[in-house]
Amino acid sequence: MKKKRPIYFNLRLIRLPVPGLVSLLHRISGLALFLMLPLFLMMLQDSLLTIESYTRLTETLRYPISKALLIVALWALMHHVCAGIRHLLMNMHLGLNLSQARTSSRWVLSVSLGLTALGGVWLW
Repeated sequence: MKKKRPIYFNLRLIRLPVPGLVSLLHRISGLALFLMLPLFLMMLQDSLLTIESYTRLTETLRYPISKALLIVALWALMHHVCAGIRHLLMNMHLGLNLSQARTSSRWVLSVSLGLTALGGVWLW
């Protein structure tokens, strides 16, 4: 009996379980943090260089689009840290069964979004 296998994967139809989604978002958040690193270093340099560059930076950060970018960066940091702690605990063989993995994934999502919301309220 020959199995009919798909020729291609339709990524829109694949539903990831919650632990898979958290793992994928962990990779995406790490990539986002890596790509935003030059921007953060430039902002740090501008804040430390002269008072004029610091004033220009603070004026730039008052725009809603720059605040939104900082909130996205904050989410990436919070999610990456929370998911990283989850992965470290799983490397220590804690929370490996399916129910515990789903529960810890939901905790990672809720804690990272909650911390991002708190930071976003403070930032805005």
